[in-house]
Amino acid sequence: MRQLPVIVVHGGAWAIPTTWVEPHTLGVQKALAQGWHVLEGGASALDAVEAAIVCMEDDETFDAGRGSFLTRDGRVQLTP
Repeated sequence: MRQLPVIVVHGGAWAIPTTWVEPHTLGVQKALAQGWHVLEGGASALDAVEAAIVCMEDDETFDAGRGSFLTRDGRVQLTP
């Protein structure tokens, strides 16, 4: 029995404001699609994960890769 790959993209675990739900959903879907595209091209699972992460890091909706988090008003706040 052949097992199909699975990609899970996590876009945050907080009370996302209603106005941010759609951009977060679209960003997660885009990262998922990018990772899947890499897998379909025959690359490794690690390459697919990296592609999904880079996609999220490049999306200003998320604070991934910035070493910080966004405050309620959308400003970047670094943590000590």
